[in-house]
Amino acid sequence: MTTKAQSKPVRRKTPVARKTITRRPTAETAGEGKIPAPSKRKATETSVAKVTPASAAEPASGTRPTPGSKLGMVLALLEKPQGASLAKLVEVTGWLPHTTRAALTGLRKRGFAVVSEKAEGGGASVYRLYGKVA
Repeated sequence: MTTKAQSKPVRRKTPVARKTITRRPTAETAGEGKIPAPSKRKATETSVAKVTPASAAEPASGTRPTPGSKLGMVLALLEKPQGASLAKLVEVTGWLPHTTRAALTGLRKRGFAVVSEKAEGGGASVYRLYGKVA
């Protein structure tokens, strides 16, 4: 009886095909091939937005969800002074909890300052917009 330490490694009879590794183009090699050089765009002061409590709740125009849509209803509940719990948002939209949390993340990515606060007495978290807190 042989153990794993005593067994010989298995060798393949045919060579293994390996993918060739291509290098990303640099500024020096861009003229040599047909691939353009990567962009060297740098962040400027105008491209970085500063978030203040006054402007945090309302993002730039054109990013608000359509009124009457499910995401619009979520935003309407978040704009109320008392905010909304996850259970209330799930009830109104008919979504599962993980989908509702993903929608809140989507609102954050659109520029809305959605915050989560623990309810008094150890209850469920309450979600609301940062600039709309009563």
